Amino acid sequence: FESSDENILVLTEIHKEYSSLVEELLTSYLKDVGITEEQFVMACEAGSTCNDQTKVADRSIFEQVWAGEDFELFKSIMIKKNLDLELQALHMIQQRNGVVPKVFESEVVQSNTKTPKSGHQNDEEKLLKEVIKLSEEEYRKEKDRKKEIERMEKTLALSSKEESE
Repeated sequence: FESSDENILVLTEIHKEYSSLVEELLTSYLKDVGITEEQFVMACEAGSTCNDQTKVADRSIFEQVWAGEDFELFKSIMIKKNLDLELQALHMIQQRNGVVPKVFESEVVQSNTKTPKSGHQNDEEKLLKEVIKLSEEEYRKEKDRKKEIERMEKTLALSSKEESE
């Protein structure tokens, strides 16, 4: 996914498939757990009132569901995810090799003498550090989101169990 609108037809098709997948997965999940859509909504509302950390995790979960109905949201999520994956790959390359690949460098210093870094190189280093920081934050958020999903599943199962009694 790129931020340009060149392949809008292809992206629209992908969005339709995503929308169908979200609907099928959610319907199947609710059926497997044995709860109605209304119970699911109530459990989600109850869970969203816990604390700010929970609200952030809930919003992240719901954005993925809402993206099935909102093409622009879907596109922004996919662009962000694509960027995150590229940054993770770059970070892994940097960890393995200890340097940024030459493809990503603006200039290769030809001499053995140390030269002061240009403003452009400093900007790139700052950007790379910021991108790595954002990638790590995204990873932590994803872990929190998964924990929240587990918590919601337990809440839904408990809610379903209480209603059956």
